[in-house]
Amino acid sequence: MTDITIATSAANRKELAEAFGQNQSAVRRLEAMTTDIRTNLPNAIEQSGGAALLLSLLVNGQVAPVRGARDSLTTALLLAESMAKTSARPDSGMQALMQGNAFIAQAPGAYKATSPGGVYQKASSTGNALTSGVIANACSIPLAAGTWDVSGIVVFNSGAATVVESITAGVSSNSATLGPPDTYQQQQMALSGTPAFNLWAPLLRIVLANAATVYLVAESTFTTSTMSVDGYIQARPAF
Repeated sequence: MTDITIATSAANRKELAEAFGQNQSAVRRLEAMTTDIRTNLPNAIEQSGGAALLLSLLVNGQVAPVRGARDSLTTALLLAESMAKTSARPDSGMQALMQGNAFIAQAPGAYKATSPGGVYQKASSTGNALTSGVIANACSIPLAAGTWDVSGIVVFNSGAATVVESITAGVSSNSATLGPPDTYQQQQMALSGTPAFNLWAPLLRIVLANAATVYLVAESTFTTSTMSVDGYIQARPAF
């Protein structure tokens, strides 16, 4: 069994009795809970080094109980029941689960750039001129071989006298090319002299057999004046 350290001390009947007076039922219950935490549960999950480590963190209050569990003890019981047969090898599923969770439960503004599946990527480009009705690259990003979830946002900047009829933003594996309808978003309008438009490109999962460049593409139909776009693209490994 993997060695773990649990901060909970052994049951002390005298201390418990002093704390709870003559309520022997409460004393016995607390004794039983302490025994469960220190002895029974670690023994029950001795086949899983990852589960034992997580149990230690739960008991010491270093991580919160899973959703639906009333407390850390309930969570540990659930783990002992469902993961007792999990292998304790370094590549076990339990370790992968714990590693993945480490990248999810982070405070705002403290997100890690890396994950178990790879590295989060982003890129941007501004001031790209558009020709009415012509698809153009708003931004691009080079990605390594693998499976990626890619999305982006295009900012359409029209001139003061520009009459805008439509705007389109999408993600594509081909330069200056729109893919199927589920890879882009389009809005029809009839506006002029308006501020910038922001349009999200749908999240697209792309599988790359080799390293390649992925594009955030844009198109607009307009008259009278000019239009330019700023592009912001992001990609995260899918795992």
